[in-house]
Amino acid sequence: MKRGPLLAIAFWVVAFVAVDAWAGRFRWKMRERAGATGERLERQYRVPNPYYHHDLAPDHATDSAMWGPIAYPLRTNSLGFRDSAVRTVPARGTRPRILLIGDSFTEGLGVPFDSTAAGFLARKLDTAGVDVLNAAVLSYSPAIYWKKVQFLVEAGIAIDAVVVLLDVSDVQDEALRYRVDSVSGHVIDAPEEHATFWESWAHNSIALRAASKALRLIRPHAPYGGCFAPDVLQDVDCRAGWTLSPAVMRRYGEAGLALADSNMTKLAALLRARRIPLTVVVYPWPQQLQWADRASRQESYWRSWSAREGAAFISLFQPLFAQVDARGLDATIAENFIAGDVHWSAAGHRLVAAQLAAMLALPKMQHTP
Repeated sequence: MKRGPLLAIAFWVVAFVAVDAWAGRFRWKMRERAGATGERLERQYRVPNPYYHHDLAPDHATDSAMWGPIAYPLRTNSLGFRDSAVRTVPARGTRPRILLIGDSFTEGLGVPFDSTAAGFLARKLDTAGVDVLNAAVLSYSPAIYWKKVQFLVEAGIAIDAVVVLLDVSDVQDEALRYRVDSVSGHVIDAPEEHATFWESWAHNSIALRAASKALRLIRPHAPYGGCFAPDVLQDVDCRAGWTLSPAVMRRYGEAGLALADSNMTKLAALLRARRIPLTVVVYPWPQQLQWADRASRQESYWRSWSAREGAAFISLFQPLFAQVDARGLDATIAENFIAGDVHWSAAGHRLVAAQLAAMLALPKMQHTP
């Protein structure tokens, strides 16, 4: 082919990519502007923390907490934990306490507290004379689990057992989002990952999104092809994909798992020194269900880690895959996850709470009220 036609083709390819990239960035700017009101509301109850990065504001009440288009009630207690009501939690209680900690799943985004796993579990264990506290917050990961629990016990908050619900996305957060400062020992933002032009274009491209949507119409459950409607959680597959994808594993999975292991090991040592039992819980995202990721790295890695560190281990992979086998994939996802999202619905929270109630070893009082 002559040089002239080649140059013309190159020009139009570059022009198409440039226009597509600009259109994608413009689209995201419009979406950010449309979501500004929700972000302002969130800043009233999602606050920075100088020791473990971020938290929920204590003693806060709103009926307009937002998760995407969902408005839901949110109450926090005096410790800044999500709770059924604004209330004062004494440093030392009169009954044994289980502390739950995890990320947005355990916090219970989009769901009233009484319909979250923590709410269901609190009512169930109340009859057994055990209190449940929920220290989970959106976008937590092992660095924050360790440092927040350390902060609480050093502040004199009595805890008799800790349950960490490890999320699939924790690995990416450990690799790319947070780090523990070597001087202060506090959790801070990790240096920003600098995306290449092509990575940025692929993330924002309107053309690629249209092609992806068309592919989903042909193969709606294609591996790593997404499982929800377009416009929902752009990085969702990347955040979950390390359990199966060698490319995602190389990009951040190996580093993230090593950091998660290190920070969880420090948490385990902290709790052992205080004779506080630790339980580790893992669960699949809808993607793991779609990909038939039954022998998931998320499960096998943390099962092995728990055996090494003397922690109890609970996997929710089997109960959810049992539903897939009995009722089908689509019905299982529709029942247990919020529509168009990866987080648990009220039914999903109920399933999690039932499994925990059946499998948790209840703590005995180890302190004097």
